[in-house]
Amino acid sequence: MKIYKVGGCIRDRLLNIPINDKDYVVVGGSIEEMIKLGFKPVGKDFPVFLHPTTNEEYSLARSERKVFSGYKGFEFYTDKNISIEDDLRRRDITINAIAEDELGNIIDPFNGISDLKNRIIRHVSESFVEDPLRVFRVARFKAKLSFDIAPETFDLMKKIVSSDELFFLSKERIWMEIQTALCYPDVIYFFEVLEVVGVYTKIMKELSNLFTFPRKDDFFNSLTKFFYIYSYEFNFSILVFFLGYKKDFDLALFFIKNSYVNNKSKSLAKLLINTYQVILNYKTISDMVCLIKLLDCIRQKDRYCKLIKLLNAILIQINNKKLFIVFEKMKKICYEIQNFDIKGIVLENNDDFVNKIIAKKNEIIERVMNDSYE
Repeated sequence: MKIYKVGGCIRDRLLNIPINDKDYVVVGGSIEEMIKLGFKPVGKDFPVFLHPTTNEEYSLARSERKVFSGYKGFEFYTDKNISIEDDLRRRDITINAIAEDELGNIIDPFNGISDLKNRIIRHVSESFVEDPLRVFRVARFKAKLSFDIAPETFDLMKKIVSSDELFFLSKERIWMEIQTALCYPDVIYFFEVLEVVGVYTKIMKELSNLFTFPRKDDFFNSLTKFFYIYSYEFNFSILVFFLGYKKDFDLALFFIKNSYVNNKSKSLAKLLINTYQVILNYKTISDMVCLIKLLDCIRQKDRYCKLIKLLNAILIQINNKKLFIVFEKMKKICYEIQNFDIKGIVLENNDDFVNKIIAKKNEIIERVMNDSYE
């Protein structure tokens, strides 16, 4: 039984970038042997095991055959005679089809190291077209690594799009790829690739509304490059804000509502747009009263802090003094509200503390908004 490190951990080490996790392939082993050694089986479709102490994933070497449509339409075969080269052959792109044995020897049957050096994303074999999810995976690696996509791989991606295979991908699964891509510094490449190969005209037409802006927009690129270090939650907010800023905020809010992302991301993106619109169109103190209530900066302190980071970066890019003044006043109001003595008000006004707290907030808002701000 031989054990090999495979895929992303080899690729990222050779590129000298952080390694997120390690995957292993076991050649010459069986399910019974793995369980006897203390590995915990977790795979439903094929034998995958967790190491008894490290919890890292180990899978038996396998080959595959396409039997149904979609990315789940494969039969997998595990056998002691399946080699590491057989296992690597079923992978999507050459830079992911590299393995290393226990002595540190590299197995690279598809010239993945050469493609790493030349910064090329290239499919391993013609069976690439059997898995429609690979269109999104290649686009994602373009966003992560900024490599060129081999022309022949582009042709196969277009072939997948022109077939009906994409219709077998759920929107939830596609959004999993989008969420991962939103954590990369060059996320714009992800969406560009999907547009070039024709994904938006085939499925998820609502995405096409996002990407009719100039490809090299400095505003969008500078923001995404800055915020990718936080999480996809930040970049999703920037993405939909950019849609509203360049086209229509109602369209952006509709897009948020129909996106397959978690509620925290939707909440932050919606709040960003609504807050910006109040700042942009601010006229009276009542506008700020409504905004402060919406921000809920005491109970939703974490969300509020994220919003401030986003708005600060956006307003620096927009470079409008009037907007910045309203923004600074909003921050000052929230700071004072977060720091006034609510407990004291409650203790002094047992029967009417709610109205007293509201009155205190309104007094802060009125005072700060009436202050001159040069």
